[in-house]
Amino acid sequence: MMGREIGIFNVGGRFEAIDNTCPHNQRPIGTDGIRGGTLTCFWHNLTFDLESGACTEAPHFKIRKYPVRVRKQEIYVSPGATE
Repeated sequence: MMGREIGIFNVGGRFEAIDNTCPHNQRPIGTDGIRGGTLTCFWHNLTFDLESGACTEAPHFKIRKYPVRVRKQEIYVSPGATE
């Protein structure tokens, strides 16, 4: 999306879209898995709450989130990040 890598996750039927950049080291977040609405970055095992974007270990680190809308079988992601 506009030169950005976006991760889209289905969290209990709710879709969340995030910027694929770890705010800790500016590398791709990748993922070590999603558990209970949090994803774990494989670089330093930091976990991020997919609803708020906050890092659970260091809340001053936040992942950039994007509004998501689902219509029928299509997922739309807005280019404007939410803070």
